[in-house]
Amino acid sequence: MEHRNSAPEHVEKLLQINQAMFYCFNEMSEKIPVCLVNVFSFDGAYTLNFSTKNFPSDAINWGSFAGEMHFYKKGVPYSFVLHGVIRLSADMEENNVHFTISQIDYFEQPGVKTADFNGMLSVLLWPYRYLFLKESSTAHFIVKGDGLKPLLDEQSN
Repeated sequence: MEHRNSAPEHVEKLLQINQAMFYCFNEMSEKIPVCLVNVFSFDGAYTLNFSTKNFPSDAINWGSFAGEMHFYKKGVPYSFVLHGVIRLSADMEENNVHFTISQIDYFEQPGVKTADFNGMLSVLLWPYRYLFLKESSTAHFIVKGDGLKPLLDEQSN
């Protein structure tokens, strides 16, 4: 029997996205955006490690607290929201963050189609169709050589 020591599926997908918006929660349970994380590593399947300089100044006193990481990327048909507990190990220059995952929310949009330019153009121009029709009839009278008289007669009716 062959034994495989592979990482869980979420680890591979998170590494493919390779970017996350990191949020922390303060003592009043307010969600605070902290930073965009581009460089992170896994310590096991359920602990993320990264460093940031953009942390709330009083977060050093918090010890451990709740946090969220939102993984999404344009063109990727799935996204993740990770909920967990944050532990800080403060260095002099950077805050090393250890994010222990407690819940993983996975979202997928199968069958996402690429944008159709002609379809999008018709949707954008639909409200102006009457204006274009009216302008073309005005241009018809002027080009025909009848001048503005037929246009004025039409408006009086």
